[in-house]
Amino acid sequence: MVADEHPDLVICDETMETYGAFGLARDLTATKDRPKILILLERAQDDWLAKWSGADRWLVRPVDPFAVATAARELMSMKPKEAHA
Repeated sequence: MVADEHPDLVICDETMETYGAFGLARDLTATKDRPKILILLERAQDDWLAKWSGADRWLVRPVDPFAVATAARELMSMKPKEAHA
């Protein structure tokens, strides 16, 4: 879907089926004009995996929907180099 739609932002859950959020983020970071990536983590200890995957932001569940909206808004307002640094 990401390849067909070219979204500006991808929000994915760490436990998403088959591929996994970390694998998806890792692949997306290698693409030209990659989207910004927000991962919802199952555990705080998995933050190193989010960093490794190239995600721009991550939040630990349970997640307040307003925190997701705020993080998404902040990511969308950043220039590409700021978000992916």
